[in-house]
Amino acid sequence: MADQPDKIPWHPGFYGAAELELRADSDVLTFIQEYNLSKEPLRADLLVIRKKPGVQITNEIGRIFKGHNIIEYKSPDDNLTIDDFYKAAAYACLYKSLGQTVDQYPGKDITVSLFREAYPRELFSALRSSGRSIEEKFPGIYYVTGDVMFDTQIVVTGRLTADSHSPLRILSKDAGKEDVRRFLRETSSLKTPGDRNNADAVLQVSISANRGLYEDLRRESFMCEALEDLMKDVIEQRVEEKVEERIGERVSQAVSQAVSQAVKLNTEQVTEQKDKEMAVKLFGRGMSMDTIAELVGRSADVIRQWVSPVSQA
Repeated sequence: MADQPDKIPWHPGFYGAAELELRADSDVLTFIQEYNLSKEPLRADLLVIRKKPGVQITNEIGRIFKGHNIIEYKSPDDNLTIDDFYKAAAYACLYKSLGQTVDQYPGKDITVSLFREAYPRELFSALRSSGRSIEEKFPGIYYVTGDVMFDTQIVVTGRLTADSHSPLRILSKDAGKEDVRRFLRETSSLKTPGDRNNADAVLQVSISANRGLYEDLRRESFMCEALEDLMKDVIEQRVEEKVEERIGERVSQAVSQAVSQAVKLNTEQVTEQKDKEMAVKLFGRGMSMDTIAELVGRSADVIRQWVSPVSQA
């Protein structure tokens, strides 16, 4: 199976990542996905509304936020160009113009954020050529100043600080093992259904884009140690039995064959047991069956059978 499918639904993962990134201030923020900017199908990817004026958002990405925040996200397959920059500004203009009363949304209370994994070199060059200034306010977070109608930032997710932004960093076709490990550690303690659903959305997209990586991590994190212990016991047992019967080269050959047979017979059974234990554990943490199926490499029907006693308890 190829590591990277042709079409990956990146945006649902981004919505989940954005809410996870900003969850420390979720009580003062409202998230509206694909916000309609007109009666026609013209939508901003994400609208974030700060419910309490003057509150300083904890996450670095939200430091620029004001009352109304237009967000445009580009998947790893998409470019981020000067036209996208103007389109995001146009979305903000449309949003400002659609208030129910005159100046209901003051321009000074609106911000624009553009997200992309890779550094948008051509866009930055075009912005500088037009007389605008770009400042890296925080690692991977660039403020654009000069000829802009709204406070604007460009977030390069691949350059965000690793220990603070794992939800966005693993939305990549080349996710790092340590970023994934950190994300799984951080999200294992999430309690609310909303946070768990967001983590699930991020994980599903990341798995789809990095199947080989997650297969390696699955073996490393949940199965490798147990299999090593099993093989060690089998080898020791078979060596002890055969040493008493044969000597020299024939002993070595017999031990090797016995060990291979034992490992072959037991590995599948142990693998299934470990997969089942992992599935039950993840289900208990609130992860969806589809995501569990992706992680352990089993069908959703098998996962459903394994977790059925837990769900009925």
